[in-house]
Amino acid sequence: MLKNNFFLLLLLIFTSTAVAKAGELTSLEGKEINYQQLSASGQVVLFIWTTWCPYCLIQLDQLSEQCSYQNVKLVLVNSGEKKEDVRNFIKNRDIPECIQNNIVLDRNSTLAKKFSIPGFPTFIFLKNGKYLTRSYYLNKDLIKEAY
Repeated sequence: MLKNNFFLLLLLIFTSTAVAKAGELTSLEGKEINYQQLSASGQVVLFIWTTWCPYCLIQLDQLSEQCSYQNVKLVLVNSGEKKEDVRNFIKNRDIPECIQNNIVLDRNSTLAKKFSIPGFPTFIFLKNGKYLTRSYYLNKDLIKEAY
């Protein structure tokens, strides 16, 4: 009896965790984003950042100047902040639309945990969904080296 109850408890925990993970990543408009589809689309760089991090702001300003890097999909993953706070930040900093369209909200910092990120900002380099490397800055030379 105790064994059956333990098994049932484990099943409930795993089931509730799976449900909680659905929708953890969203766009600024609230649309759910699927991590597998996001990361498996060729060469992807995830920029894990926060609005309160001064080094993130420096990197964000540099990204805003260029908007794209060769054949790399750049995804700006805001880690753990509320949608309203990120929206206000974008409005006050005059972030270009090309950057805004690539912002993903990760309300539970799932990707920061997944990649064991010790601090912000961090760039995660993926190719066809597989982790390649990480960096704390981004430039064209680093992209060439990674891919």
